[in-house]
Amino acid sequence: QGALKSAAAAARRNAIWALARIDAPAARAAVRQALADADETVAQTALQAVSLWRDREPIEQLTALLSGKSAISARLAAEALGRSGDMRAVGALLAATKRLRGTSVTSAGAPAEPAERLLEHALIYALIEIGARDAVYAQLTASRDARLRRVALVALDQMPGGKLQAKDVLDWLDSHESVLKLTAGWVVGNHSDWGDALASFFGARLAQKNLSPDDRAALQSQLARLTRSQAIQDLLATTAANASAPETRLLALRAMADAPLKESPARWLSELSALLSKAGNAAPLARQAVATARSLPLPRGGHPALAAALAQTGRDTSLPAEVRLDALAATAPAALSNVEPPLFDFLCTHLDSGQPMMVRGAAASALAKAPLSADQQLVLADTLK
Repeated sequence: QGALKSAAAAARRNAIWALARIDAPAARAAVRQALADADETVAQTALQAVSLWRDREPIEQLTALLSGKSAISARLAAEALGRSGDMRAVGALLAATKRLRGTSVTSAGAPAEPAERLLEHALIYALIEIGARDAVYAQLTASRDARLRRVALVALDQMPGGKLQAKDVLDWLDSHESVLKLTAGWVVGNHSDWGDALASFFGARLAQKNLSPDDRAALQSQLARLTRSQAIQDLLATTAANASAPETRLLALRAMADAPLKESPARWLSELSALLSKAGNAAPLARQAVATARSLPLPRGGHPALAAALAQTGRDTSLPAEVRLDALAATAPAALSNVEPPLFDFLCTHLDSGQPMMVRGAAASALAKAPLSADQQLVLADTLK
């Protein structure tokens, strides 16, 4: 303990680490005294030692450091308070969100500035460790501070026994505060288990006529992340089949294409087959339907109805060439069992070196899987010379 009185900060830091290895009340008391050291690095070393021992005694000193000038000391104090598990620390941890005043945020609503993001993480994790669910939950309605509400939302979402429900979060998706809006989107994206409530909310959102391009993009991303929910899968399938709302239909198809699923819902494949089988589809719709079909994983045995619909789209001369080629490249070989002369000529024409690389690649892919006749093979060989 005598080394804690040394004029050298390095000696005092080393003394704290030595005391941290001693399991004795006197050692704990000496480390607590070092929390008030004039040298920040010494006080921060003491904070780490207090945290390691989950010491509850210095709560007043820790809460003072939480609101002090040093952001590093505040973060370490938050960690120590969380590890202490002391319910008395909850108010100070929530109040410390006032330190988070950066204007830039990530797509999940977190502070974009690294130091602030570290501090916020420490505050949230401390609240999770303490587990004072009711005190944190009260802040969702009692506080007007968007940052504090964000911290409360994330802590409750990750806290064992946090009991966060869809009704606590969904309204924030329409918040004028970008921090809350983005945070609610992140939380909702992790809760496909909220199925019916999510389907009801997002069904109403899809029906809105005045969504901005940014709102549509955010909605598409949220729906894609939630596709593990059966209710959301059904909502997207129903929307994709609704011919009366073309823009919303496209949004649903894009969300389906972005879905992080290992197996495609059977209804999605059926709806895509029905959509692509209809003549007279507008080019944007056909283009997106083909792109979605190419993105979705197919069953091991394939999907004959979808393959046939893609082949039919590839033969539709009213559609742009690139849409037709993409459809033909995506279909199964069995759906191209008869490559009639007009279709063969169409494919060969788009092998020309003057065509864009993507167009040539799609044509080559379709021809590679097509069961060509002997005469067609000879013509193709001449074309490639």
